[in-house]
Amino acid sequence: MNDILNETLNAPEVSSEEAAGITAEKATDGSENLLEVRDLTVEFHTDSGIVQAINGLTFSLKAGETVGLVGETGAGKTTTALAIMGLINCPPGFYKSGEIIYKGEDLMKIPESEYLKIRGREISMIFQDPMTALNPVMPVIDQISEVIKNHKHISAKEAREEAIEMLKVVRIPPERADEYPHQFSGGMRQRIVIAIALACNPNLLIADEPTTALDVTIQAQVLEMMCELKDNFNTSMIMITHDFGVVAETCDKVAIVYAGEVLESGTKRDIFKNPSHPYTVGLFGAIPNLNEDTEFLYQIEGLMPDPMDLPKGCPFAPRCSCAKDICHVEKPCVSRLPGEEHMVKCHKYTGSDENAEIVNEEWRDE
Repeated sequence: MNDILNETLNAPEVSSEEAAGITAEKATDGSENLLEVRDLTVEFHTDSGIVQAINGLTFSLKAGETVGLVGETGAGKTTTALAIMGLINCPPGFYKSGEIIYKGEDLMKIPESEYLKIRGREISMIFQDPMTALNPVMPVIDQISEVIKNHKHISAKEAREEAIEMLKVVRIPPERADEYPHQFSGGMRQRIVIAIALACNPNLLIADEPTTALDVTIQAQVLEMMCELKDNFNTSMIMITHDFGVVAETCDKVAIVYAGEVLESGTKRDIFKNPSHPYTVGLFGAIPNLNEDTEFLYQIEGLMPDPMDLPKGCPFAPRCSCAKDICHVEKPCVSRLPGEEHMVKCHKYTGSDENAEIVNEEWRDE
């Protein structure tokens, strides 16, 4: 992985416009961003209290780009993905505030009937565990063709033919089309889930830790295939992961998520070359270095805050070695750092850095 990180730091910088390439035409509303999540807040009302899962989370994605959402378990990454897909069950989940703008339209304001037309066709998701994402009592060919029939309104025969072509695309022999999920290996099941997600050539693909349950060799194969299919299908992507090696290999931009907030964001080059938030620095510090002989890996002390009892100030303050008194009582504004899109949410940079520019409390794009 260190080789990948070094290649990232030494690679020539590519503009976001160049990264978007031909896929810019997919943002048909003329907007610069294909997707904008603005000040999103999601809560879950339980018998024990209110779980504050997402707290004013903001990020954007241009056509053709890949954004990596990185953070510890419980940071709110998967909840963000489910919110974009419109899969937050109400109750117990509630969209408290914010906007999810896709092609200039707020998805939080459209009826479920309209969402059904978008979900699976224009926005698709690769779920983390393929064994729970796939129906165990349906042949895989039926599960792929079902998506195609629902959105393309073609005959069952035509849908089956297209589904077989998708199996070929993800390198699964067509003769295995009528087998059931349990008859495939973990890597092949993940490829089937990818085939379902890409069956209707979506504009946006959300990949929720697609390689976590796979061994290292299969991980590399799945990532290579996903990048290849992304280029071939001109698809934008949100990559949810814990692995900075995956981010270095697949992403254009990075958003560091903690306690349902984005604490730092920017281009991949900005984040890898100049990690600025203490949490980001801690995550990079936990990456093993092949050139150093250490007995124990570095770890960030403490645990994620209880989402039912979040800190009053910066959510990372209880674990931060740089925390001052203000960090425990006041939420930091957002500062813009040198770089194309580099922003950080930390009192350390508020008014103390000559290069910092205070944007606003909501961390929105200008």
